[in-house]
Amino acid sequence: MWVVESCRWLAGVHRIAEARSTAIQVMSRRSGAVQQTNEWQWWEILGFSQPAITCPNMKETSRKYTYSDLFSHPAVYAPLIALCYCFVSSSVVSFGFYFNADALPGNRYLNMAFMGVSKFALGLLPFAVSSFVGRRPIVSVSVGFACIGAWLAVISQLLGASAGHWSLVALSLLVSAALDPAWKINHLYSAELFPTVVRNMARAVCNVGARLGSVAAPMVVHLRTIHYLVPYMAFAVFLTVQLIVVAAFIPETKGKPLPEELPYTDDEIARGEQMLELNPSDPSSLDV
Repeated sequence: MWVVESCRWLAGVHRIAEARSTAIQVMSRRSGAVQQTNEWQWWEILGFSQPAITCPNMKETSRKYTYSDLFSHPAVYAPLIALCYCFVSSSVVSFGFYFNADALPGNRYLNMAFMGVSKFALGLLPFAVSSFVGRRPIVSVSVGFACIGAWLAVISQLLGASAGHWSLVALSLLVSAALDPAWKINHLYSAELFPTVVRNMARAVCNVGARLGSVAAPMVVHLRTIHYLVPYMAFAVFLTVQLIVVAAFIPETKGKPLPEELPYTDDEIARGEQMLELNPSDPSSLDV
């Protein structure tokens, strides 16, 4: 009722009239008055620049993409693998602390209640600051605090604190709550990092990673049968690697336009140049 379809998507599937009416509807909600000009296209009504048409060939635009296309371009598969790991790591740690709540000192029901309340409170943080703070600072601070909390839990136990010490509960609550903003940004990244033509498939891969993490979490927690500190060490390692992955492979996406098409490979560029050499009289027929 209140959500409208993307004008860009509607235009991409040749529903131009619907794209234009949706643009008018969006602008009327923003300003209350829209100049009714029949000559204007949907992007002009929204104040956007004209979308670049990178594939004028109808055969090219109707191409069916597969999951193999996700791994044919370094600009796509590098952040995809990195983000997929972030989903796996966040899922293992989050669900791991849920399943390990019964081993924490104190009342398990109160521990779970505090964990839920703290996760809900910190989970609102991205919504409050994302309008003026980028994605990377939010996820870096979130994973950073969770990583510090996990290592402090390990170090405090190695330094002689008892397994029933209150610090273990406090640090466990810190880790589980601090990681929740990263969850929100991970899902936002999955919608902003990848080209439109393969975005749904990339999000599917990330969600599979999250599911695998939730399945692996009880197995990690079961390692406490070896020693109660082993799951905490595993969580700390997962978070440390995740922090490195975010810093090295996940770019900032705030304020940047969503990519439309897959980048051209070197072979495609070379093939286009060869075709231009063979047919130099009509260079506009190719858009490489």
